[in-house]
Amino acid sequence: MLCGTVLVWVAVCAVLPHCAQSVFTQSQKDAMLGAHNNARSIASPTPCTPLPAMTWNTVLANLAQAYADRCIYEHNEDRISEANGAFGYVGENLFISTNTPSDPAVVSVTSWDKEKHYYDYDTLACAPGKVCGHYTQIVWNSSQQLGCGAKLCDAANTKSYPFDKSKFSKGYIVVCNYGPGGNYRGQKPYKTCPTAVAPSLSSTAPPSTAVSATSTTNSTGIDLLGGSAAGLPVPHACFTHAVLLLITICLVNWSM
Repeated sequence: MLCGTVLVWVAVCAVLPHCAQSVFTQSQKDAMLGAHNNARSIASPTPCTPLPAMTWNTVLANLAQAYADRCIYEHNEDRISEANGAFGYVGENLFISTNTPSDPAVVSVTSWDKEKHYYDYDTLACAPGKVCGHYTQIVWNSSQQLGCGAKLCDAANTKSYPFDKSKFSKGYIVVCNYGPGGNYRGQKPYKTCPTAVAPSLSSTAPPSTAVSATSTTNSTGIDLLGGSAAGLPVPHACFTHAVLLLITICLVNWSM
């Protein structure tokens, strides 16, 4: 009877994300969290108020680890349901390298943060041929819960492996999940302070007239620029989707 119980538990654990536990040590978790919060603290342009610090979330971390363990370099289309609705929409960033980095947090988050050089806050546009969705997800104001996992996979068994398998035998995949997810079309990741405008000689406006650089609210919940592509393979992308009327719209042309 005891043996049968153990066998059933193993079978169930194979399919339930909460059974997986992040492989990161506590110091690596702290480093991953610190790297994200550092990127948020130096977001450009400067937020009107500092972005809230992210905190580590075990549910998101176990979800990320369970997916990393599958060695799939595509976005997890089931992550929202697998999180049991805890965050509504769950964002996701992916990273892969050909070997295990000495500091996964520094390597992955630094790579994502560099995308800010290609992102135009005013127009919500990314430079042609570039990806910005990883960065905007990191600095999305309301995304304040973080959980990550990682796995060193055999290249031969990695789905959508982006490198030449004849030259590289491994793929180190990092998965980070964010709750609630960001990257909504028509919305900016955070608000900046209004910029005062000096009146011209022909202007009748009072000296206190200001122009706001904040975003216009938009309830449309579909993806902006790129991010996690729920439901369709996006080999090198990390665009984050949102859900509108339970329909997920995915972009498949973005790549890292």
